[in-house]
Amino acid sequence: MTNTHGGSRGIDNRNPFNVKQVPTKWKGSIGEDADGHAIFGHEVYSARAVMRDLADDFLNDDKRTLRGLFADYAPKAAGNDPDDYARFVAKRIGRNPDEKLRLFRPNGATNDFDSGLLLPILMAMVEMEICAGYQVPVEILNSGMALYRRDFVSQVQP
Repeated sequence: MTNTHGGSRGIDNRNPFNVKQVPTKWKGSIGEDADGHAIFGHEVYSARAVMRDLADDFLNDDKRTLRGLFADYAPKAAGNDPDDYARFVAKRIGRNPDEKLRLFRPNGATNDFDSGLLLPILMAMVEMEICAGYQVPVEILNSGMALYRRDFVSQVQP
């Protein structure tokens, strides 16, 4: 896909989290770019996908800290610096990157105790993925989180 917004794949793909496509295709996905990043019909589906990805890492891979989550989400093997990513997000949300978080319950529902962190985490991730200061409207992020809550708890795949 040709970049039309100053070279940002995430903006062009309506995927500000740069979520990679999955074999069964993310809900709302309309394709993928040459590097395997999902292309969504709307940014709300990118927010849903990143929530699903984070919940999967948190629940199935026991990644309960920002450092653990971003080791999977932005691995070194893909040319990322997961420690830098974790520190960036931690600074934005006022937490330690090695602090255990309680973001999700075992059934995938967001945990009331730390669920207030999910929106700031997503906002920081967008900045990390696109550029400092870039924001996706909060309404879109909240809608993506609502889609995640509805679909994950009812086991809609992926």
